[in-house]
Amino acid sequence: MTFDLDIYLDQNITSQTEVFMFICSLFEKQYDIFNELKKREQEITTGIGNGIAIPHVKLNNVIPKLVFIRLQHKIYWNALDKMPIDLVFFLLTNKQEPITHLQLLKNLVGLFNSQTTMDILSKSNDTEKIKQLFLEFATHSVSN
Repeated sequence: MTFDLDIYLDQNITSQTEVFMFICSLFEKQYDIFNELKKREQEITTGIGNGIAIPHVKLNNVIPKLVFIRLQHKIYWNALDKMPIDLVFFLLTNKQEPITHLQLLKNLVGLFNSQTTMDILSKSNDTEKIKQLFLEFATHSVSN
């Protein structure tokens, strides 16, 4: 499985809407992505707890993409644990490939089981080290 990866560290974003607008600014289909993000959050929160949110969208005819955004400050997200978040993992996948979408979500959540990984994601300014984590994530996605 291949996907594009963008990493943005210590972004000065102060709300969920600003996160969505930042994400949309990275894509051509901004309107579709923003609406899908809002719709998804209305169905059920993508704030999974422990300071993490995984907003995700499925659209037609897109190249899968993962965007990691570390925020400068924690923000309210209506997370399951009712705590604010500062790590955002946006996942864009194809509607035509629902299994791929679920596989990527599953493996992404698996990254959060390692305290070492979480420390790197939360504190490191070494984008190459962070990219390496996601490369391992991608390799794990392919092997499952």
